[in-house]
Amino acid sequence: MYYAGESCKAIHNTDLCISCAQYFVGLIIGVMNGVKKSDLQLFPYSPVEERWDMYKMHPDLIPVVKGSYLNKEKSEL
Repeated sequence: MYYAGESCKAIHNTDLCISCAQYFVGLIIGVMNGVKKSDLQLFPYSPVEERWDMYKMHPDLIPVVKGSYLNKEKSEL
């Protein structure tokens, strides 16, 4: 997850992009390790214990991770 953030810096060097890349890679790692979808949806999921305590998730990403998009119409996304 750390290296996902580091490699993101070459093109999208913003805290939000780095946080998104790290979170997405964490989900991929979880899927590859057979983690159930319901567990991946727990906030804040990470395959690394206390990951989001060490590196804070960007505040703009938090509502999306919590599912803010679930009750929106397609046109609102």
